[in-house]
Amino acid sequence: MTGAQIKKIASATEKRGAMIVTAWCTAGCSNALRVGDPASVEATAPGTINLIVLINQPITEAAMVEAIQIATEARVAAMLAVRVTSVRSGKPATGTGTDCIVVAAPEKPAVHFYCGKHTRLGELIGRAAYRSCARSLAKRL
Repeated sequence: MTGAQIKKIASATEKRGAMIVTAWCTAGCSNALRVGDPASVEATAPGTINLIVLINQPITEAAMVEAIQIATEARVAAMLAVRVTSVRSGKPATGTGTDCIVVAAPEKPAVHFYCGKHTRLGELIGRAAYRSCARSLAKRL
């Protein structure tokens, strides 16, 4: 379920050798916020950023946590690049109030134990997530 327009979905795939990472993003920013903005209970128009990252090789739970962190950073970087501002504070937005990130990979046995930004897997996740978010955000402008 999303408040974003599905027709504005964007995807990106990054490959290196046998490693493939694909990301899909739908982006709506009508409730864009900056982390730490004052909470709001007022109803706002639907607007959310949904990001799905698919990795073609098995990863550990620790690597899954790192993958979500990298995907989150990629979303923030894309929002900053297109200058989305918070509807509450007017400061640069880092997400919306209803964002969702899903990372999926094949089941064990794990091939990748870590995927920080300094690893090849982390690089591919960051690039695919950033490109899909940036493309989807550009479609809303």
